[in-house]
Amino acid sequence: MFSGLPQEEIEELSKLVVKLGASIEEKEIRKATHLVTDKIRRTLKFMCGISVCAYIVHYHWLTQSNHYGYLLDETPFILEDSQAEKQFKFQLKESLRRAKEKPLFKSYSFFITPSVENSNVLRHVIECAGGEILQQMPTKEEAETTVIACLEDIKYCGENISFIDNKSFYFPEFVYASVLKQQIETTHSFYSE
Repeated sequence: MFSGLPQEEIEELSKLVVKLGASIEEKEIRKATHLVTDKIRRTLKFMCGISVCAYIVHYHWLTQSNHYGYLLDETPFILEDSQAEKQFKFQLKESLRRAKEKPLFKSYSFFITPSVENSNVLRHVIECAGGEILQQMPTKEEAETTVIACLEDIKYCGENISFIDNKSFYFPEFVYASVLKQQIETTHSFYSE
């Protein structure tokens, strides 16, 4: 699967994939083994790819593989983007290693409050990282739920799910930062910012 590349470049690289005897997954990131890009971007494909793809590689992997006539080992082509890694405070190689060990959000249940922007993107990122999305407001039996909320929903949270511990309320950035690092980042707590 490709992410963040211009369409004409994707078309050329797609021809190389076919020539090298591989196939391209264009629709479902969970079926892709490789995410091919040129730099780190917090796109849906990239954020999901960290959790589900075996490799996130620079497109040079395909161009060099074409030069040799077979698919090369991916390791030397694992994406490196020191500027983005510094900006987002993570190391992609380490995140990919962690993702292979176990799904980040395995055994986590999430509820996304109504006013959170891009909730469909959040849902997909959470599910790719092994989390479960509750479609309805959590009940007292689901008090261990992690709630993703925004400032507009403070009143909603207080009125409807006040039984959930305040430490379980997070801004959406909690999901993105945690997925990038493939470790739980509690710095984006709803009630501590």
